[in-house]
Amino acid sequence: MSERSSKNANPSAGSNAGRGFRYQDRVGALFLVQMLVGIADFDAVVPEGSDDFELRKADDVTLVDTKTNRYGARTRTANLDRSDLVKLWKRPLRPDVRASNYWLVVERTFKDNADRISGNELFSTTPSQNAGQSTVLIERDPSRSATALLTMHKGLTPLAAELVVLALAREVGHLADENGPLPLSDRKSITLTEVEAIASRVLSAVDTERLNKIIRMGVLSPVDFLTPVLDDGFYLGVDVQPGHFAAGLALDRPEATASVRQAFERTRIVVVTGPSGAGKSGLMWNAVIAIREGRLWFSVNSSALPEPEMLSAFFAAYAGTPIGLVVDDIGRGKLQIWDALRSFCATETNALLIGSIRTEDTALLAERYKISEVNAAGDKILARSLWSELRSRGQTQWSGWEEPWGRAEGLLLEYGHILTQGDRLEGVILDQIRRRLTEERDAELAILNTAAPIAAHRGSVSLDVLRNQLGFERAEMSRALERLICEHLIRINEAGTEISGLHALRAAKICAALQEVGYSTGPEQAIAAISSASSQTLEPVVYGVVSAKAVERDVATQALSDRVSSSRSLSDAASAIRGLRSADTTLAARDWLKSLGDGGIPKKAATICAMLGLLPSADMPDIADMRKLAECGRSLFNTVANCRIPKDLVDAAISTLEATTSESAEDYSVVLSSLSRAPLNDYQIARLVDARPPLEYMSIRDVVALMDAAESIDARIAAGWATREMGANDQDLISRLEAETPFALPITTEQTAEGKIVCGDIFEAAVKEGENPNDQLVQHCDAILRLAPDAKLARVRLVTSEGTKSLHLDAEKRISRANSPPEAFAVANRRVIDSVAREIGAASWSEYLSRGEALAKRGFHAFCKLLGDLQVRRFDPATLEELNEVVSACDDLIAPAEPPKNATGADSSFSGKHLTPLQDLIFNLNGRFCADIATLPKDASRIAVNARTLIVRCESAMQEPWQLLGSGPPEILTSIGRLLRDIEIVALEAAASNIDPRTRWPATNNKPKGAFALVARASRASFQTRLQEQRRALERLVAHELPGAAVIAPKSDDGVLWRTRFVATFPLMNFDALQSWTLNARHIGERIRAKLTDEDDICLVPVLNKSAIPDFSYQISHATPLSIVGRTLEAAGRTNLLTLPDNNLLERLPVKSVFIPTEFSVVFRALRDIEGMTNFGLAQEGRPGSERRRFEEALQEIEDHGARLLELLSDISNPAVTRVRSVIEHFFSDAHDDKVLDKELSPSDLHHVILLLVFKLTEG
Repeated sequence: MSERSSKNANPSAGSNAGRGFRYQDRVGALFLVQMLVGIADFDAVVPEGSDDFELRKADDVTLVDTKTNRYGARTRTANLDRSDLVKLWKRPLRPDVRASNYWLVVERTFKDNADRISGNELFSTTPSQNAGQSTVLIERDPSRSATALLTMHKGLTPLAAELVVLALAREVGHLADENGPLPLSDRKSITLTEVEAIASRVLSAVDTERLNKIIRMGVLSPVDFLTPVLDDGFYLGVDVQPGHFAAGLALDRPEATASVRQAFERTRIVVVTGPSGAGKSGLMWNAVIAIREGRLWFSVNSSALPEPEMLSAFFAAYAGTPIGLVVDDIGRGKLQIWDALRSFCATETNALLIGSIRTEDTALLAERYKISEVNAAGDKILARSLWSELRSRGQTQWSGWEEPWGRAEGLLLEYGHILTQGDRLEGVILDQIRRRLTEERDAELAILNTAAPIAAHRGSVSLDVLRNQLGFERAEMSRALERLICEHLIRINEAGTEISGLHALRAAKICAALQEVGYSTGPEQAIAAISSASSQTLEPVVYGVVSAKAVERDVATQALSDRVSSSRSLSDAASAIRGLRSADTTLAARDWLKSLGDGGIPKKAATICAMLGLLPSADMPDIADMRKLAECGRSLFNTVANCRIPKDLVDAAISTLEATTSESAEDYSVVLSSLSRAPLNDYQIARLVDARPPLEYMSIRDVVALMDAAESIDARIAAGWATREMGANDQDLISRLEAETPFALPITTEQTAEGKIVCGDIFEAAVKEGENPNDQLVQHCDAILRLAPDAKLARVRLVTSEGTKSLHLDAEKRISRANSPPEAFAVANRRVIDSVAREIGAASWSEYLSRGEALAKRGFHAFCKLLGDLQVRRFDPATLEELNEVVSACDDLIAPAEPPKNATGADSSFSGKHLTPLQDLIFNLNGRFCADIATLPKDASRIAVNARTLIVRCESAMQEPWQLLGSGPPEILTSIGRLLRDIEIVALEAAASNIDPRTRWPATNNKPKGAFALVARASRASFQTRLQEQRRALERLVAHELPGAAVIAPKSDDGVLWRTRFVATFPLMNFDALQSWTLNARHIGERIRAKLTDEDDICLVPVLNKSAIPDFSYQISHATPLSIVGRTLEAAGRTNLLTLPDNNLLERLPVKSVFIPTEFSVVFRALRDIEGMTNFGLAQEGRPGSERRRFEEALQEIEDHGARLLELLSDISNPAVTRVRSVIEHFFSDAHDDKVLDKELSPSDLHHVILLLVFKLTEG
């Protein structure tokens, strides 16, 4: 069926629902009103005539087609308008009737701010005979236009006029349904007589007087969805109106809007809730706009409550008409009108009611169980959209949205403030404080005066402590808290015991508001905070208050001393001292940084300077600049050391230790650690010796930590604790260390000329596969030195199941007391360095990254231009000056002190505590590097190494948290990496050829642009040729020792490592050849190495039965004295130096690889561990539980992997294989003897079994 015939057959199919609300029906009502007020040039309107409408006059008709645009749909195009008019021209007419005009009525089209478009204009490029009779009429709101005509020409009130228009639209829709199935000649029309009758009927049925009164009171008014409201400050925080959506300002939230739709499916009354600035109004209007079709919407604009008769008249006038009512900010004086409308809407099935309300006011809603509530919490989609809008308008300097959204902790008001630094947040908070003053809600203000300054520093306060301090009854406190919680000024933890804030930023604004209204001063708030903050958050509160200088230090320390003396809490004492010391350190760092700048030392060197300050003068290299930095660093540590803890606070802390009955090591440790390096007098030290903790009730790890903390204050304290009382001497503590440390063996002591040495061993089962034992051995040495205060040196070995030193390269540690300072010293040193890093780091990662990207672009373009100029022997001082400016700017390009939260790949190297890869990369892409390149082939190898170093920096810079800016690494880093690889190749080829690279540049070309790229291209081609020549030479050399060898050349991307990236594969004919290779590989390799230069290296990989065996590869360089890998292999007993090559080389092998089955190493490691634990009496009752767990884990490993290993060995006939099978099968039997490893199973037997197994695997 054609489109035309389909329309004639059933023009209203699927559209009966909502008659009177379709755009087509409202356009028809406008035509009828035009007749009623006498401005129409037609006598009758035929709904669903030859098209949507026929406008009849005598024998002429105007054909009308209507087109609407759904909310959010694409705007119509000129082509679409032309196409619809052409279709309109082709519509069939009644006999003897001609069409004089063709109208296309549209809601929106391609031409903005136009009321009509003539056909001649529309068809100007494709003239047509009907163009002059055609017009496109833009009618955005036909009902509104019709209502305006009635109020202007008939004197009706807007509400009465709207009711008349609605009735006319219904009549149009009704007649359209009737006309649809009829022949064209029988279709009915509406004339002026019918229009006047409809209008009269409506007006006589409406209580005009009461409706007029509602209008005059301003209670209800139709919602204007179309008039744009332009507001330059919209994104800085305003209450959203429908006009903001019409202006394209408000952000569409489809997912959140869907939740409102679903709420309306449950009930016809919905409220959108949330704290101030959460986006309640925006979500509410967004939802209304999304569901506005087919319904008349009214907004409640006044808090006045009309008489019930007026509301009855309103609902009676719209009986049977779908309507919607919107009440914004119910809690601000509109609660009564809301309740009245809710009562009517409960019985009016055609009415919807929606409102917004702050969470704190929801308790005031009557019959709340009958209302659907939707929370207006922000989400990442909204956060990204808001940032994008602000960014496009230049109203935020943030380069990404994720970091500020994270800082806002999901609160939109804070988010907007962070993005724009606007004043909406201050305004909202100040309004809330003033309301409390006006309404004399003194209890709430008192709570805020203490809780807010605590929350401003991310602290909390105990509910009971605050109630007692303020002297409130429980009921009074509860009422005040409920209101504060509802208004999102404070929050209470899940246990209901601690009060904190929603956000530190909001809490800070509360403090400022309390000060602005004169309720309290900053120092008063500060003292209230440090006097009341909970023990676990006292440290950050003290730090924040003192470092911000919110109160004089002496006043703060006196308050802290009073608190600690009163509470006698170990946690209070520790937190107070740590917070004070951290604040002192930060203030010292700030002053020190100012002096650093005065001395000409750049900010980027500050942390390095501080670190060098830790080195003794004797250990410093004789380099003037380094000594200068170290001297500056030492001055910082001296300043920090001179920040004394007030005597009253120290005495209060010691008194707390003396009075405590706690057996918790943590309680003692936190206080003792906080006193590290504190200059105590002899009396105070004696008191601490006497305040010995109950060490016998603590774990040995806790004892070690306490002894460490004690020694960090004064060695006499640790010595006094270790030797005091019978049964608590150093040997007893050492015995406990031996008994309570997993896999630790007996500890012995010996007297030497150096003094007392304490020795201990650890069984190698303590170290997991692939782990380095260093940390465990060092930890054991440190523990020995802490528990034996008179020991001068600790020696610890990692041992085998036979008690001999493990073959691991790092299997023994000897640490003197001088080289094992207390851990508390390191913590204090880190605190100083961290303070410096915090002060010099960027305010945010987004700022650092965006600035770094901009500098990288500037530096790259200047470097490339300078490099191109130098290729043609030119020099532009302005380019060098630009490059120097970029390099100088790197002095302040410093990342924030802390790694970004939740950023993948971020670690401690990505922080202001160290120079970041990005900063280092930009700084080293400088004029000196460019000048060096221009002198090639001079120092070519050094330049190539420098380029390779920068390539690594560039790759690391790409791993920095660029996702915070909404994307991956910037393209400029890819460009820099590409340039550096070109520089590396040019330098490598220059080093090999000793030819100036510029000679490879076409002499006829005198343009600097692209000159270096041409040089790099020619150098790369020459270098590729060189690689192949070297490959062929090595192949001849290797084949002399290993017939049939084939050498694989490196890749150009191997760069400076190219000489070490050659791989040679060689064939083995049989098992005997494989066995011979493992015995003679080192000798063969030595002969090959003798014929190579010191720079050359090659990996020899055997191939058997068309399978590579990488486990038996030989790297020529491993036999050199400087090879760490070679030394490690020899220490592990692998004197043939056969080992796996790195993955990069493995991927280049031209054949498949066969590896030693992992089951072999897993099973025999498990057997070794079981044997050792059995020999040493480990994993027994009374020993640490981790030993038993390892024993059971080893048994499980044998069970899990042994069966597979037996299967692999099943068809291999060999005595060594038989013995291996016997050992494994023993664990699957019911035997209960102690057999673990067969003593006759030698290392050579195991090696032979591995060879047989690998040979079998190569056979397939």
